[in-house]
Formats: sequence, C-alpha cells, structure tokens
Amino acid sequence: MLETFFLTVNDWITSGTMIAALGCFLWGMSSVVFSPCHLASIPLIVAYVGGQQQLLKPHDAAFYSVSFTLGLFIMIAFVGIICALLGECWEMWATTGRFL
Repeated sequence: MLETFFLTVNDWITSGTMIAALGCFLWGMSSVVFSPCHLASIPLIVAYVGGQQQLLKPHDAAFYSVSFTLGLFIMIAFVGIICALLGECWEMWATTGRFL
C-alpha cells in the first residue's frame, strides 16, 4: 500500500503538469514525516504538552503542537535556503576564485 502511494506521487511529479506541484508537496511532507531526524522531535512536544503543571484543554494542546510543527518546518526551510546560498557562493569561489 505504501509503495503504491510513493509510485503514484512519483508519477505525478514526473508528469509535468500542475499536479506535479501537489506531488512535490506530498513527497516532501512524506519524506519529513518518515525521517528519523524529525521523529526524534515528537517526544519533545509530547513532553512539553504533557508536562504542564495544569491540565491543558485539547484546543491549547493542539495549538502548541501545530505551532511547534510549523516552527520546525520554517526552520528546516530557513536552513535549506542558507545551505543553498552558501553552496552557490562556494561554487562561484571554486570556479572563479571570488564570491561575487
């Protein structure tokens, strides 16, 4: 079943249509969801929400969880952009000997 999902998303990405954008989004989300690096952050949010002095309302717990997840994705995107820019600078330096 999971293999069929991955093959379907891969077909969307290689199709060259507007559905390719959706395929890329789903492929990226599934790669983050199944990444062991990001799975390690799940106990952090569970411990934070569960370790409060008072019992949280479900709405507040959901808010904390969504905020944590969005923050994680924003930071991953930020680090990716920085790495891409540094890679571009490194390529310029390696080929021309200067940064700009």
